[in-house]
Amino acid sequence: MKKCIRCNLEKEEDCFEISSTTKTKIYRKRVCYSCRKEIRKFEKELQKIHGKTKPLGTPCDCCGRTDAPLSLDHCHITGKLRGYLCQTCNVSIGGLGDTLTGVRMAENYLLKFENDTTKICGEGSEDPSNGGNA
Repeated sequence: MKKCIRCNLEKEEDCFEISSTTKTKIYRKRVCYSCRKEIRKFEKELQKIHGKTKPLGTPCDCCGRTDAPLSLDHCHITGKLRGYLCQTCNVSIGGLGDTLTGVRMAENYLLKFENDTTKICGEGSEDPSNGGNA
């Protein structure tokens, strides 16, 4: 049994789409087929209203980049429109789980190294390309 993160119902594993597989395990989406069908319907309605993309030159709602095509971004659980993102921001946010928790964990990771001025290669350090001699 698996619990859908959208409807919160416990359902059989085969009620969830397969996202990937290995030799020993099948990984499934976190949203059940029924909810995904509703979300896809809502996505299509949003795309009819807002379009799939915005014109080149329109800034990304996340990073402000204007030189990349933008895609309609939405919450995969509620289907709610969030804005238009460049592919880099859209994939990055998705890779962090589409959650503030994921984004904050990444921020905390980067903050650990924010004031680290140690250089791996550069002036005054050993250069591994010449046998460790500066």
